[in-house]
Amino acid sequence: MLEWKAGLFSTLKLYPYRPDRWLARYSASAGRPAIYEDKTLGAWAADLRRAFPLADHASIEALTAICSLVSVPAGISLIVEGEQPEAVYVVVTGQFAAGQPRAGGSERFGAGDVIGDIGFLTGAAETITVRALRNSELLRIARQDLHAVAARCPGVLMAVCSGAVQRLQGVQTASARLPKFHTFCFVPADGTLDIGPVVQQIAVNLEAFGKVAVVAPGQTAEQSPGWLSDIEKCSDFVLFQAEYGHTVWTRFCIRQSDRIVLLAHGEADPGDGPAMGGGQLEVPRDTPLSLMLLWQDGIVPARTTQWLKSVNPSRHYHIRCDLDFERASRLIAGRGVGLVLSGGGARALAHIGVIHALAEHGIPVDAIGGTSVGGIVAAVFALEWNLATTVRALAMAFNRRRFTDFAVVPRTALYSERAFVRTLGHCFGSFSIEDAPIPLFCVSTNLTDGVAAVHRTGPLVTWLRATSAVPGICPPIMERNAVYVDGGVLNNMPTDAIHDFGVASVIAVDVGATLEQQARADGETVLPSILDLLWRVGTIGSDTAANQIRPDRDVLLKPAVEDIGLFDWNTRERAIEAGYQAAIGQLDQIKAALARIR
Repeated sequence: MLEWKAGLFSTLKLYPYRPDRWLARYSASAGRPAIYEDKTLGAWAADLRRAFPLADHASIEALTAICSLVSVPAGISLIVEGEQPEAVYVVVTGQFAAGQPRAGGSERFGAGDVIGDIGFLTGAAETITVRALRNSELLRIARQDLHAVAARCPGVLMAVCSGAVQRLQGVQTASARLPKFHTFCFVPADGTLDIGPVVQQIAVNLEAFGKVAVVAPGQTAEQSPGWLSDIEKCSDFVLFQAEYGHTVWTRFCIRQSDRIVLLAHGEADPGDGPAMGGGQLEVPRDTPLSLMLLWQDGIVPARTTQWLKSVNPSRHYHIRCDLDFERASRLIAGRGVGLVLSGGGARALAHIGVIHALAEHGIPVDAIGGTSVGGIVAAVFALEWNLATTVRALAMAFNRRRFTDFAVVPRTALYSERAFVRTLGHCFGSFSIEDAPIPLFCVSTNLTDGVAAVHRTGPLVTWLRATSAVPGICPPIMERNAVYVDGGVLNNMPTDAIHDFGVASVIAVDVGATLEQQARADGETVLPSILDLLWRVGTIGSDTAANQIRPDRDVLLKPAVEDIGLFDWNTRERAIEAGYQAAIGQLDQIKAALARIR
């Protein structure tokens, strides 16, 4: 997995006998592995250059001379809110969480990040608490030493200031802002599951993004000081293969990892939770837990829900074939590609054309979600159903000529929507959002609390009804003692909701339209219909969502569907073609955005 310098190594695996004794098994003709070299000033200089890329050679030398290496165990606070700043730190290995404990902050720092520079520049008491999420190493630069060096070498102060300003302004490069997860612990949920081949397959897939080291239990040992730190510094990803049960090795792996991945047979009964040698899997606070379900004969819907209730993971992955492994690997590494589909009535059928174009040109979609009809198209795609056939049936149900159940005395909406609800039930049945092989979400608006609600689990029919319930046109959904309507009321382009899946780059498709675009036809002013007016009133509050697009690694597609009415479902072929052409027209931009996250 790991390409070592001088071409000495092609694959590295570490086999522990017990936690204090190790052996590196490698194929080399001569010499000692680079990972066992002692710490040197030169090695620290490399860490400093990564943290301060604008610093000149003299500044790096000056900083190197006043550095000291410190180790921080998992759970220990490096900086405490209210205390006076004592030092500036550069993360060498590990993971830290920063925030105000009372407010539940969650900013993270990983290798190459600087901690404490704002306090150094302002001299004020610390405003956040920074805690180690796992065993970590940092370079410590005492505040008084940094002041003294900065007085002699102005470049040092400039380097510290520039880094702090860049972070405050949010103008870091795309690669610098990618997730800081580098070490992963894979844990079997039962003793019959051999996770070795699974970890190996994920390692192979991750090689597309950098150097990978797999650390697995074994038989022989020979200790080397600092082996783990050096492996992490030389690798982009470190995969720990844990054992079943509460063994010393498994606990060690968990403490060293940024993310825990629990592997289980999907068909198995989760019971009250994954038994780990007679007890529950213990995951440190703030360490994300993912669930990977391995299926032999296809996904069993009810079983997925049981596993999620038992484990309560932040993410889950369905594994049935190699394509699922590739998708899960990208999402685990935080290099996934997401597709977000806006609402827009009949115009949203353009999303089908976009999906066809992406598939034709090998653009992966690792997670998908949307609002209103965009959410429905996303659900069909995530379930890997035939898009054209399924959406055609839904479009027929949506067609206003089929709204034969017009509300004679409208209390909550113009239509009772019985035909559409029947079609949704026929298409999606008892499926839940979490059953989708491709990670899926849809967005509705919780009118009771006045917030946008992101649905990643729950009955598909219920939440697809909610996400497409345009206020005044379709009845709202009563669920969980709250009233839910179309997600477009607050967030018609929910690009912010997809990043929790592990997505680094987003392709967003906007098919919404203003009334100005609809109000002119052949030079004559045409008044919008009552349905168009109600839809526009219901979604005007989410017009700023497109501002969340990041031009360095996101792409916004706007198919030419302005001449298609919001409820003109008979123009679906024209809408699909418009979506296809929009994606083809920006194909180079899409590929460039994806290249920047590799």
